[in-house]
Amino acid sequence: AGPVDITLLLNGSRPSVGVDAFEYRDVRVVKLRRGWNSVTWSGSATSVSSAFASLEDRDFRVYTWDAERQRWRLYATALPARLNTLRTLTHDQPLWMYLDGDDIDWPQPAPD
Repeated sequence: AGPVDITLLLNGSRPSVGVDAFEYRDVRVVKLRRGWNSVTWSGSATSVSSAFASLEDRDFRVYTWDAERQRWRLYATALPARLNTLRTLTHDQPLWMYLDGDDIDWPQPAPD
């Protein structure tokens, strides 16, 4: 992690160099708003308990489509664990997430 130099060459023009113009980060922060959010998971395969650990005090529910079984998978904080059918998030998995309460930042691993 840290600043890096980048060089841009646009349509054969002179190179434009940005020194310390871009910084790789160890964390991707997803801004969740009250209500529905369409987001993806940027980390590798991770249990929902680990992926949502920073949101543990919040009420939310997450849906994702299981194309193989042709059904929705669900994780909801208000449900008993045995009723949650979403147990693992995979890299770039689309999520349809409903957040009750105030907006919050959801830290995720930085994309590869």
